Formats: sequence, C-alpha cells, structure tokens
Amino acid sequence: MLPCARCTLAVLLLGSRLSPGKLVAGVLLAVFCGAVAYCILQIVAAMRYLRVRPPELQLAEPISIVKPLAGLDLDLESNLRTFFEQEYPSFEILFAVRKESDPAVSVVSRLQREYPKISSRLVVTGEPPYPNAKVFSLEKMLEAAANDLVVMSDSDIRNWELLPAHTVQCRDEASGLAWRRPA
Repeated sequence: MLPCARCTLAVLLLGSRLSPGKLVAGVLLAVFCGAVAYCILQIVAAMRYLRVRPPELQLAEPISIVKPLAGLDLDLESNLRTFFEQEYPSFEILFAVRKESDPAVSVVSRLQREYPKISSRLVVTGEPPYPNAKVFSLEKMLEAAANDLVVMSDSDIRNWELLPAHTVQCRDEASGLAWRRPA
C-alpha cells in the first residue's frame, strides 16, 4: 500500500467515530497525494523527453523547399529568414506569388540580396485556372524544383534546426512520402 494511502487511512480511522472533519481531511489528503504523484510523473516524463536526441544525419540529400506566399503575414521576414540561415548542406528555396505586385515580393527580394549564396527563386504563377490558388502555386514550384526531395512549408512556419534532416530521415522509400516528426 502506498504511504499516502496509509496516511489517509490513519487519519480516517483514528478515533472511534468518523467525523465530517476527518472525512474532509482524508479526502483532501488523498487529492494532495495524487497531485504530488502526478507532478513527479510529469517531471520524470519531461526529463526523459529532453534526453532524447534525434539521430545523426546519415545522408544529406539535396532538397527543394517550396513556400507559397500571399501578402505580408505576421513575422513573414523573420520566418523566411530562418530558412535562409539553416545549416543543411544542400538546398534551394522556391517562393511563389500570384503577381509581382504582391507585398511579399519585396521581402523575398531583400532576403535574396542579403543571402546571395543561398539558391532561391521567386516564381510568379499568375492567376490559377482552378479555385485553389495554393495548390496551383505548389504545382508551379514543383515544376521549377531542381531536387527530387521537396519540403512544403507555409509562410507562417519558422524553420527549426533539424527540419530538413528529419524530413530526409522520415522518408518512406516505397511511397516517396516524407513527413515531419512533431517537435
């Protein structure tokens, strides 16, 4: 029997009568012991989670990162900057907008000038022939992609250190699908 349960039983069974005060004290003590046990389990789980390290990158295949853009999203420049600053060995970034007058074009141009060694292109798609403009943009960027492995990322997504590596590691050769493990 758990020590908490023994304490609760001792409180409840002390004396010849079970008073309402002892009953309430016993219930509160049991709730407190449960809360403490839950907190300890959370700390243990967090420590185990933080100890896990992703596997080392065994193969650094070149990737094409496609990012459909439409207007100025919140933190657009800083989100896009994280992709320019990644340390993956071989990648290109493709951006797509419908019109050259899109406000995102100036942000992309500024980042391209700031990072001239990073392969990046802006694809102006024009108006889509069907209702889903994002899918049309993705189609046009796939046509322009130089690499077989493609990572699609929306404009409001920030790159994290191992996104490309995880994408390469999580690829299923049979289906050709890759996915990103939750961070």
